[in-house]
Amino acid sequence: MNSRWITAVVLGTVCSALSPLAAAVGEHQFSADVGYTDLDNGYSSDEVLTTSLGYSYYITSFVAVDLGYNGTLSNKAKLRDGNGNAIETKYDSYSAGARVELPFSSFATVFARGGAAYTELKEENVSASPSTSTTHSGVNPYVSAGARIQMPNNPNVQLSAEITYQDLEHGYDSTSVSVGARLRL
Repeated sequence: MNSRWITAVVLGTVCSALSPLAAAVGEHQFSADVGYTDLDNGYSSDEVLTTSLGYSYYITSFVAVDLGYNGTLSNKAKLRDGNGNAIETKYDSYSAGARVELPFSSFATVFARGGAAYTELKEENVSASPSTSTTHSGVNPYVSAGARIQMPNNPNVQLSAEITYQDLEHGYDSTSVSVGARLRL
């Protein structure tokens, strides 16, 4: 009889502790970011303008499933390969992962996210005449950290800033710094 009473008290305590988390279950957020990315192939690097579009589905108040797109928005990155040839590179990345958030005030939150992304990387050797193109694709990890603040006049709109590191195909990696907005539904 004592073990049933202890089990009931423990389950009751756990359920009451989780009830605030259950209130946010099913929340949807959409994001759009723009920023600069340092694209590096191990021999040289260049900065390009990139954009990110994302969707988050919150399974608790602090944990979400993230889906997103990240890619070069402007001109291609101008790099050199191992032979010194001039190459121009761009990429598109489609990601899935998890987001973990920690509010540190009523209007500000820090977050970390990570997962895997399918990436298509396009290289064009512009030193060759005529130029030659190569496409590399694969699944690679990414990790990100950032902060966001809630707008005082509209709690459903948030401004964010983050830094993201992503391994890409064919020995490339990218480090992005971006700013953007999130819309909570």
